[in-house]
Amino acid sequence: MKLKALDFTLVAVQFALFALYLFPYDLNGGIDLPEFSIWPVWIVFGIGLIEIVWAIYQLRNFISPFPKPRAKTELITHGAFSIARHPIYSGIILISLAYGIYSQDVFRMIMALFFLIFFYLKSSYEEQNMMKVFPSYAAYKKRTGRFFPFRLPSTKP
Repeated sequence: MKLKALDFTLVAVQFALFALYLFPYDLNGGIDLPEFSIWPVWIVFGIGLIEIVWAIYQLRNFISPFPKPRAKTELITHGAFSIARHPIYSGIILISLAYGIYSQDVFRMIMALFFLIFFYLKSSYEEQNMMKVFPSYAAYKKRTGRFFPFRLPSTKP
């Protein structure tokens, strides 16, 4: 599929969000969480990291930052992609949230919310493109959650 200006814009916004996340910004001095509430975030961080590495390994030659499938690609629905349709995005969301909580940084926690919103919008556009290339994507979409193993109830009749 031919890339459009929207494809390049989405990738540029994604990298801008990554850069903004890494920017050291102190929002009201952070928060003070008890020590026992900090260690579980390492589990969340680890799950996010495993998701990303597993999905990248599965995609190997097909990976692209653009929301359009590459030429001569295949639809992968097993492994990490049987858990979530967008495991790289969910891994990034989990890692950014976990690190925000670990560092007790309100700004990074808010940025994790921005990642969630942005990846929801980007994945919606990506899925429109996937449906054009893979007729079986609709069935895959019905049985697999977008970012996490569960699916939210649909408001459509």
